[in-house]
Amino acid sequence: MKYPEIRQKGESQEDFVRRISKFPTLQPNTILLAVFPTINLIALRHAIIWAKPVFPNAFTQIDWKDYTSFNSENVPTKEFAKWVVEKEIFEAWIGVGQKVSPNAELFIKLALGKTDNTTKHSAKPNQGRWEENNKQKEAARKAAKKLWKQNKDLTIADLIHHDDINISAPNKHESTLRSWVRDLAPSNKPGRPKKN
Repeated sequence: MKYPEIRQKGESQEDFVRRISKFPTLQPNTILLAVFPTINLIALRHAIIWAKPVFPNAFTQIDWKDYTSFNSENVPTKEFAKWVVEKEIFEAWIGVGQKVSPNAELFIKLALGKTDNTTKHSAKPNQGRWEENNKQKEAARKAAKKLWKQNKDLTIADLIHHDDINISAPNKHESTLRSWVRDLAPSNKPGRPKKN
């Protein structure tokens, strides 16, 4: 990736914000676009004036006609996020008639490591990509318990084809569903069940 701080082709704004929130430092322009996305130049000037005393080496040369010309020194991402929270910058942003974007809030939470979903951003690598799978597994197991409580004669094969299971875990392979629920079966005897 030649320019990692630029939104990539096909990348949503949310994905862009998630990606750059992991960088240890960011260019002043990038951080302003992520946290203060606006076309209102007056409001943006306020944000720059607020940030300048805290990050003087990043916001030293401000040309009001072309607000993109800043010093090349990067802003520490986590420090910037702490400043936004501690100084209630979002409240000030609302005070100048701007709306805080959900992506700006997400950026600050991610930069500080504070998300509503602790498993997704835990210390374990790649934990987030399995979150939906784990939710579906729990839902399928819950549905299986309920179905077997209602009818103990259901086989695992019958159960994994039941609508309740397939709604809980859509598009899952039969072997996956089987592995998720087999330990819950009322009768785990090997072989085919006897016909009545």
